[in-house]
Amino acid sequence: MLAWKRLAFWREALAEFLYGAGFQVSIVNRARIKGFAKSELLRTKTDSVDAALIARFCATMKPDMWTPTAPEVKELQALLRRVESVTEMMTSEQNRLETATPTVATLTLEHRRVS
Repeated sequence: MLAWKRLAFWREALAEFLYGAGFQVSIVNRARIKGFAKSELLRTKTDSVDAALIARFCATMKPDMWTPTAPEVKELQALLRRVESVTEMMTSEQNRLETATPTVATLTLEHRRVS
């Protein structure tokens, strides 16, 4: 899994946890906050400075509140990701067949029939 996909997974999980605990949650593109920091000519990077910056950003920009995705939609998204993954694997196997030795080609075709 790509790093940005893992990050999105954990961001969503944290947002769901906080939302479930009764907090108001906003998910903001970090580029917006970085641009906001530039507008303030902020160059210092520490956790406390970043936290204060994010608080000022939220107070000023009032980003939309986030709500969790419906479970049915999440299930459909997961199914779609799986279809895309299998399609990608099948394409890779088809491409390998074009240069495979006869033995490898036979094994690949046999594997595709079983799957």
